[in-house]
Amino acid sequence: MERNAPALSGISILVLKAPADSLPMIELGNALGAIVDAVPAIRIEQIPEGLSRITPTLINSSDQIILTSPIAATLLFENTSHFEFLRNHHYVVVGPATANALAARHVPPMNIAVPNHFNAATLIDELGSGFLNQTVLYPRSEAAHPALGQSLRRYAASVYEIPIYRPISMPIAVPDPNRYDYIVFTSGSIATSFFNQYPQPLRHPIPIVMGHNTADVVARYTSQWVTSATATQHGVIETIRELVKSQVK
Repeated sequence: MERNAPALSGISILVLKAPADSLPMIELGNALGAIVDAVPAIRIEQIPEGLSRITPTLINSSDQIILTSPIAATLLFENTSHFEFLRNHHYVVVGPATANALAARHVPPMNIAVPNHFNAATLIDELGSGFLNQTVLYPRSEAAHPALGQSLRRYAASVYEIPIYRPISMPIAVPDPNRYDYIVFTSGSIATSFFNQYPQPLRHPIPIVMGHNTADVVARYTSQWVTSATATQHGVIETIRELVKSQVK
């Protein structure tokens, strides 16, 4: 790398996510000189029967609502007849993107709790006592890791764990993933979709995974990966920058 060149100059990154959902990685990666290609590996399908279970009565009887993705927040608020019931509720969310999705729907900031670690796996470690004897509503992906629901039940009086969407694998438009330096997995469903379509071992790209649950899935298919320092899109790019920096040394 030339002296004074951008930190990621000449580095190519494949993000397995739609471009519109990958803007923080694309913008920061490009600003640092990287080439970032974003290609979706899954699509989201609503589960109508799950959404229909989330009634005003259930919302009002819940002390807290847990959301682990912006998708869950969006789907929850798409039922506009429930908007007023949802807007003034109390939420525990994983990550700033989910918090922003609620803020965009006029949920007061004081009603949104964001754990310091943006990871569903560590949410209970940090906030478990806050659910003691509470009634909790947890709208989630059908493919969500079971650990959060299981841990919640150790504290909460009642947990309504309701799948409201499912990830569906879709063809990944990447002729050769081995031409990239890094490949980014932001969920277990994305990792499963990718490795089912590209079962041959990765020869060159280093897998960068967001979150420990995603790492658990990636570990089924490959023995080498790096978990991002923080489970955010900026954290992924910062992790790549540190890896590149260590290689230059």
